[in-house]
Amino acid sequence: NFSSKEVKSILTSQMTEAIKLSDNGEFIKTDVIYNGVRNNVAYIFLMFVFSIMLYGTVFIYLLYIIKGLSIGIYIGTLFGIFGFWWGMLVFLLMVILINMVYLPALSFIGITLISYNLDIMEYRRETKNITTFSKVVVKVLFGLMIIFSSIIIEQLMSNVIIKINNCVQK
Repeated sequence: NFSSKEVKSILTSQMTEAIKLSDNGEFIKTDVIYNGVRNNVAYIFLMFVFSIMLYGTVFIYLLYIIKGLSIGIYIGTLFGIFGFWWGMLVFLLMVILINMVYLPALSFIGITLISYNLDIMEYRRETKNITTFSKVVVKVLFGLMIIFSSIIIEQLMSNVIIKINNCVQK
């Protein structure tokens, strides 16, 4: 348990407020998709910058640890909002289903960037970096397309979560 009760209550109240806003129609879906795409592109760009650095693999692994902690806090918050049984259903729809698409794509990108980092360290004086770079860009773009599809799936599942929230409130 990494967070205090105050942090949990703040997260729970913010998620509950976001669900109520989206239920009232004040939450624009395109903004949610845009924010998800923007955040993931920034995350992968940061991984790419780390892959160019000397000790980049360590920083990429740290980004994975931070991502895992954020997913763990998110899961606890879901159970805090919806209770156990509804929380289990929301967990299956919002976490398991989406991360079955998201995490393999993120792992594919991370492995690609780590191997690129190792290639840079091994072949930094040869001309292989240019061909390796183009392969890396294609692989990262492929992974990003899969991540974008998981963002759209998440948006579709959020409509189901709003309906579940209405059932919980009754």
